[in-house]
Amino acid sequence: MSYLSRRARRMRVVLLATILGAVFVVMTTSPADAHAIVERTEPGIDEVLADSPESVTMYFSEPVELSFGAIHVFDTNAERVDVGEADHLPGRPDAVTVGLQPNLPDGTYTVDWHVVSADSHPIGEAFIFHVGHKGPQSQRVRDELQDDNGPSPAKVLLGLSRWLDLAGLLLLGGGLAFLLIVWRSVAGSGSLPEIVASGFNQRWRRLMTFGWWSVVVGTALSLPLQAAVAGELSMGEAMGPTPIREVLSTRFGKVALVRLGLLLAVAVVHAIGARRREGGSQWSRGETWVSAAFVVVLLATPGLAGHPGTTSPVAVNVVVDLIHMLGAAAWVGGLVFLLKAAYPASDTGQRERVSLLGPVVARFSDLAVLGVSAVVLSGTFAAYMQLRSWSALTGSAYGQVLLAKIAVFLPLVALGGFNKNVVKPRIDRAVASGDDAGGLATLRRIVSYEVTLAIVVVALTAWLVSLAPGREAAAASEGPYQTTVTLGEGRLDVLVVPNRVGENEVHLTAVDDAGAPQKLDEMSALFRMSSEDIGPIVARGRKLAPGHYVIQGHQLSVPGDWTIEVVARTSRFEEERTTFPLTVRR
Repeated sequence: MSYLSRRARRMRVVLLATILGAVFVVMTTSPADAHAIVERTEPGIDEVLADSPESVTMYFSEPVELSFGAIHVFDTNAERVDVGEADHLPGRPDAVTVGLQPNLPDGTYTVDWHVVSADSHPIGEAFIFHVGHKGPQSQRVRDELQDDNGPSPAKVLLGLSRWLDLAGLLLLGGGLAFLLIVWRSVAGSGSLPEIVASGFNQRWRRLMTFGWWSVVVGTALSLPLQAAVAGELSMGEAMGPTPIREVLSTRFGKVALVRLGLLLAVAVVHAIGARRREGGSQWSRGETWVSAAFVVVLLATPGLAGHPGTTSPVAVNVVVDLIHMLGAAAWVGGLVFLLKAAYPASDTGQRERVSLLGPVVARFSDLAVLGVSAVVLSGTFAAYMQLRSWSALTGSAYGQVLLAKIAVFLPLVALGGFNKNVVKPRIDRAVASGDDAGGLATLRRIVSYEVTLAIVVVALTAWLVSLAPGREAAAASEGPYQTTVTLGEGRLDVLVVPNRVGENEVHLTAVDDAGAPQKLDEMSALFRMSSEDIGPIVARGRKLAPGHYVIQGHQLSVPGDWTIEVVARTSRFEEERTTFPLTVRR
């Protein structure tokens, strides 16, 4: 027995280390800022315009919000040339525009943009365009745009608030499901002593209170934290009334208000019921069912504020996400109440405990099967809607975290299957025979492992909420190809449009270390595809502006991985060479 105890302690240490590792990764990983992607811009990225444009307009893959958002345009001297505030195009919540000063002088302009995507995540990048000809980009603007200090404390705390929300919601949903479907069906038979029922009620109420406060604290904290992350504010600035008001005007803030209102409604129902019961500890059936209705709506709020609420068809995806949350609450939340409420409440002796818990375990086992089925089916559908391809599953951060979640989920299901198919029959036989060796110790140990793994799954789920869906990450990679490589003592900016099999334009812009165009006599490129033994295909660039050459043609005629070598001739007898990889799509 001592060996088993030592082994159980070692298993708990390993699982605790797993939890801490997962939480550390979640809290220290900066969320991917790409939930909405830019489909096109006017002017285009790196486009050379003959005349000064009147405005800059950006078109996104989904509606975006302008709370904390802006489009700023800088000239080569780092001076702002945008006019007024950024606004949506009329009737186009997915398009944002800002006016420009008239008659902009020739040169290069940097567009620094920042918006909030429909699923509440701030996104921002920068691009350049040119008037007349290409010129140097402001070094100060470039340095500021490249300044990245990694995940901020606000992002770390926002991730923690999401974890609190999800964990608390699963507790609330699981507690009500366990009470209504499992415990009361057994207690209704009159087989539970009063001391057991009272002990369960007290523990059940404490767990429900803990879950309620987890959601309240997580939701309340998320408001200033969202303001800090979306507005790039300090925590002190984010606590002000204006940033909070800005957050409350967004989808994220509106859903948070609904959630807090529902939590208040649950508290009021319970307070009224407690007064009618003169402070009694057991919820009435009416009180329980009304609270359950509120909690079901609460379980829909993560989907309304997150990816399902922005994925078409929205109604279907939100309902599927609700089914996923209901299944997870009934199963995972129910495990917590089995372990922390039902099991300790039945401590009346081993033989009596077996006879008391046997029907509870049998009833919960049936509920858990339904919960697991709902999680698997709804999770499979949601994964398809957010990924849409096998490449997105392995090639995007969202897909990789989802694989990690599945890797933890599978042993969780295996432990549940062991409980149902091995431990539960042992308990059933013990109940029938009156034996006290019914496997309850094994059940408790395995359920504790299941709860531990479930904590990791919730942490990974909170991480998924902060990542761009794989389908959007894949879509982002389907646009024009852009990269920058070293060329001599300067750099070469590369733009391949549209980066598909067939005719393409390869724009090559050579600049020195100060950002000014390099003086070149000629520029050419050699196209190679070693896997198909193609090349080198030599193509000479056509000069568009100082240091800027374009190669137009059908050199990229096969999909797959290419290598392009650029040869820049700086004089009659001198040249600089550089290479870059390119994956061409069909």
